Amino acid sequence: MHGRPCILVEIAVLALGCHPSVAGRSTVIPFHPTGAIASEGLEAVFDAEHVVGSRVEMSLDSGGSWSGTLLGRPAGIEVGPDRIDGTGCHLEVRHRGDLLRLDGVVAGRNVHVTVSRSGLYGYSDGGACAFDYMPLGGGTYRGVYACPPSGMQLSSLRGEVRMSGAAAAQDPPIPQFALALVSVLPPY
Repeated sequence: MHGRPCILVEIAVLALGCHPSVAGRSTVIPFHPTGAIASEGLEAVFDAEHVVGSRVEMSLDSGGSWSGTLLGRPAGIEVGPDRIDGTGCHLEVRHRGDLLRLDGVVAGRNVHVTVSRSGLYGYSDGGACAFDYMPLGGGTYRGVYACPPSGMQLSSLRGEVRMSGAAAAQDPPIPQFALALVSVLPPY
């Protein structure tokens, strides 16, 4: 009987939010993804104010900046009409018709990506890692990627990138699409 009052007090403390495991937590903000990109076991989903995934966690703050982590590094960015720029991310964004091109540096990696109806292709790390995917329809691209470790012989692997929702739209939201995409592309 001695242990029972302690359990009841513990339940009351948890219910009131005073327990150390509950106190200090931030308010939970509803997250309803509108787009998703997945490749080789990695995924990133996004809505108007968040990009969350295996290698990205970015949020839009009240001042209009995005902050969080991208590819394991802290990132803080501002978004302009043709750029995504800040700590950990410097991308030029070119969008013309069905062609979207991203060029720059993300988390210390050179990134060059082109997405269009004819394919998803590009390279990173100065060309050390390349990918070339052909569209299958429905937001799915399939092809090859090659990212040989330093000093190793080049060999290509088959891969697939799947986009859904707003990520598969002709005019995907920026920066959400760009952050999600670079977080799931090779090197893995």
